[in-house]
Amino acid sequence: MVAESMQGSQMGYAGKQVIHPNQIGPVQAAFTPDDAAISHASRVMNAMREHQEAGRGAFSLDGKMIDMPLLKNAQKVLDRARAAGKVPTDLLDRKEAGKI
Repeated sequence: MVAESMQGSQMGYAGKQVIHPNQIGPVQAAFTPDDAAISHASRVMNAMREHQEAGRGAFSLDGKMIDMPLLKNAQKVLDRARAAGKVPTDLLDRKEAGKI
């Protein structure tokens, strides 16, 4: 169950159907972003805000190009973390502001 859930998460799935209460914990753990993923997504979104304010589109972060698909992925990570209670709900992000 754990390996299957982790594989699904890595493939981009957002969840898994469970049929027993004992499956809930492992599935939630697999599909909830860890602290490193949340930190990276937050850095991406913060850098995006700075670059948008400067009038720039795509930009580089840690030597990697960041463009709209990666911004949307970072937003999804933060959304899943927020749904799991790992990110404060009052954290302003571009999705809520209508920018993504």
